Amino acid sequence: MRRSGLASSGPCVSNRRKLIRAVIEACEPRMLLSITPGVNPFSPYSTFIDGTVFLDTNNNGVIDAADTPTANQGVVLEQIILNHNVGAIYETLTSAGPNPFNILPVGEYEVPSYASDPQIRADPASTFLTFPLGTYHLRCDPSPGFAVETSGSPGGQQDIVIDNFSFAYYNADFLIVPQATVSGTVFNDANGNGIQDPGETGTSGRTVWVDVNKNGVLDAGDQSAITDASGNYIILQVPPGAYTVNEINPAGTSQTSPPSIQYAYMFSSAQNITGANFGTTGPDLTVSLLSAPPTTAIGTYPTRQPAVVSITNSGHFAVDELVGVPLFLSLDTTLDVNDYQIGGIQGKRIKLKPGQSKTERIKYTVPGEVPTGNYHLIAEVLTTAKDSKPTNDTFASTQTIAVSQPTMDVAVSYPGTQQLDVSVGKGTAIAVNITNNGNVMFNGDVRLLVYASTIPSIDAPVLDIQPVTTVLAQLPHTHLKLHPHQTKTLVIPIVFTGLDRQFEFLITTMDVTDSLGDSSAADNTAVTTLPTQLR
Repeated sequence: MRRSGLASSGPCVSNRRKLIRAVIEACEPRMLLSITPGVNPFSPYSTFIDGTVFLDTNNNGVIDAADTPTANQGVVLEQIILNHNVGAIYETLTSAGPNPFNILPVGEYEVPSYASDPQIRADPASTFLTFPLGTYHLRCDPSPGFAVETSGSPGGQQDIVIDNFSFAYYNADFLIVPQATVSGTVFNDANGNGIQDPGETGTSGRTVWVDVNKNGVLDAGDQSAITDASGNYIILQVPPGAYTVNEINPAGTSQTSPPSIQYAYMFSSAQNITGANFGTTGPDLTVSLLSAPPTTAIGTYPTRQPAVVSITNSGHFAVDELVGVPLFLSLDTTLDVNDYQIGGIQGKRIKLKPGQSKTERIKYTVPGEVPTGNYHLIAEVLTTAKDSKPTNDTFASTQTIAVSQPTMDVAVSYPGTQQLDVSVGKGTAIAVNITNNGNVMFNGDVRLLVYASTIPSIDAPVLDIQPVTTVLAQLPHTHLKLHPHQTKTLVIPIVFTGLDRQFEFLITTMDVTDSLGDSSAADNTAVTTLPTQLR
C-alpha cells in the first residue's frame, strides 16, 4: 500500500493519479501506517483510496509484471474502534473493465473519497462519502476458489487512517492465488489392516475437515465436507499454507488409516491433492434366526412360538451398548419401507466381546392391518454405536408364515342320521353338534330353536311346496368356549303336544353372539336327512 501526504496549492486535484506520491511500503499485513500531522492552509482535506487486485500468475508471492489484474474481487473497508472490528462500512468489487458507467481498468477499485470540507460534502454532485474519523482495515474478500496471498508483500490486510490534518492518498494493491483442493474416501476397514480391500465399502455421512486456523477444532474458520453415499469427499477453497486434514469418528469407532490419524500437507495455490483416504472400523453386530417361524399366524393374536435370535459381535472391538432387534414381516427377503414391524426388543444393554454371541427370545403379534399372505420373518439389529458394516444387520427366514386375519364361523349340525319317534306326552331329546370352523377361539353364546317342518326348509318352498313349521323346542342362550375346529355336542329336550301331521323334518337353527360375529350364516341351520314320525 502506498500513501501520499500532499500540501495542495489550490482546490482539490481532480486527476489524483498524476499526483507525486511519497511511497511508504507496508512491511506487515496488519501494520498501521501513521500520518504525520501537518498544517495545510488549503481545503478540502480529503482521503482517497484505490488499488488493484492481482492474480499471482507465477505463484511467487509478490506483485510483479507477470501478474494479472482480476475482476469481480471484493474489497471491504472495516471500521476499528478501540481495537475492535465493528464491521464493514463499505464494500465494492474490482472492475470488469471500462464501460459507459465505469472508467476503471480491469481489476482496479476505488473507495469513494472522504472530504472534511462542508461545502464539498454539501454539493449535490459530490461523490464523497462521510466516513467517521478514525482507523480502518482495508482487506480483500476474493471470490470463491481464491485466497489472499499473505506470505509476502502486500499481505492480506491494510490499515487506513482518516483524519482532518492532511490530504491522504492510499493506493492498496492485493495479491490473490487460486485455492487448493483435497479429496479422498472414508471406508469401512472391516479387517482393520488400514487398506481398502475389495468388498470394503465407503462410509457415508462422515465429516472430513482442513484445520485452516490450526486450533485443532473444527469451527467456522475451517473448510470441511461430508462424504457421499460412496464415502467420497472433496474439500474446495483450501488457502495456501501448511494444514492438517482430519476425519471426525463417531463414538465407538476407531481410525485405522492413516497411521498418524491425520494428513499433514503443504497446500500451494491451485494444487489438487487426492488420495487422502481414511479407514475406520468399529463394532459389527450381526443377527440370525435360530428357530424356524411358525407356519401360520393370525392378526392381532400373539404367536405361541417366539422368535429365537442370536446377536453376534463380528467386529474387532468390544460392545457395551444399547441394542435393539425389531422383527418384520416381508413378502420377500429384503427389508424395506413396505414391510410390517410385528415386535422386537428395544434399548437392551448388551456386552459382547469380539466373536461373542447372545441369544434372545422375542414374542410378537401380527398387526391387524397385515393383509393375508405368505411372509418371511426378518430380524434387524440396531445399536447406539456406529456399526461398521450395516450390510449384515438383517437376517431373513427362508420359510414363510401364512398370515391370516381372525375369522369366526360357528356351525350347527346333527351327529349322524337321526330319525326320532316323537309321541305326545313322551319326553325325548335331539342332539346337535356345535363346531368352531373359525381360526380363533370362540368365547360366546349360542341360542338354538328346533322346528318341525313339512319340508326340509323353514323359510323357502321346495318343489313349490310352502313349508309349514312349528317350534318344538328351544335352548336359550348357552355360553360356549371352543378352540378352532373343536366340536361340542348339546342335547335339546323336546316335549311334543300334538300335531295334525304325522311326518315332519326336524330343523335346528342357531343364533351366535360373539365379538367377531359369525362369518357364515349358511351353516347355522341343521336339517334331519329323514322325516321324523310325530304321533
